[in-house]
Amino acid sequence: MKTFLILTLLLIGFSFCFLEIYFLLAYIRSGFGKYPPFVISFGRAKNIVLNEAEKILAKTSHKTNVYDLGCGDGGLLLPLAKRFPHHVFIGYEWDWLPYLLAKFRCRNHPNIKIIKADFMKQNYHNAGLVLCYTGPYLKHRLGHKLNNELSKGTHVISEAFELDELPQKKEISSPTLKMPMKVFLYQK
Repeated sequence: MKTFLILTLLLIGFSFCFLEIYFLLAYIRSGFGKYPPFVISFGRAKNIVLNEAEKILAKTSHKTNVYDLGCGDGGLLLPLAKRFPHHVFIGYEWDWLPYLLAKFRCRNHPNIKIIKADFMKQNYHNAGLVLCYTGPYLKHRLGHKLNNELSKGTHVISEAFELDELPQKKEISSPTLKMPMKVFLYQK
C-alpha cells in the first residue's frame, strides 16, 4: 500500500512539473502572451457560449461555417457539431498540445476540422458564427480584423474578453468560480 501511495504521489508530482514546464514554454512560444494559453472553457461561461451559439445555429437553415478561434481541446466545437451536423465547424489552435487533444476528440466527426495555425492569419469572410477566447492582447487587433472581414449579419461570441470595433449586441455576466467573467455577443 505504501508503494502504491508513493508511486501515485510521484506521478502527480511529475505531472505537475510537466504542466508547469509546458505552460512556461507555451507562454514563451506565444510571444510572451501574444496568444492566449490553453484554457478549457468551463462553468457558466461555457454554458452561456453554447446556449447562445445554439440559438443562432437553430435559426440558420443553410449550411454555415462556424469558426472557433483558439479552439483548445474542442470543448465548444464537439457539442455544437453533434447537435448541428449540417453545419461546418472549423477550429484553429496555435499550440500543439491542445491541437492534438482536439484532433483526437473530434476525429469521428466529419463536420469538424481542426487546424494548427495562427488564427490571425486566416480569413473569415465566409463565417456565419465566430467563437473566440482571445486574451487582452488581441482584443483590438482581432476586433479590427473581424470588423473588416465578416459579412453583414455574422455573429461573434467572445468568452471573457471584449472585442474592439465590432457592434456589441449583448453582454452577459457569467461569474465562474467567483470570478467576474462575461460573455460578449456581437453581430456585424
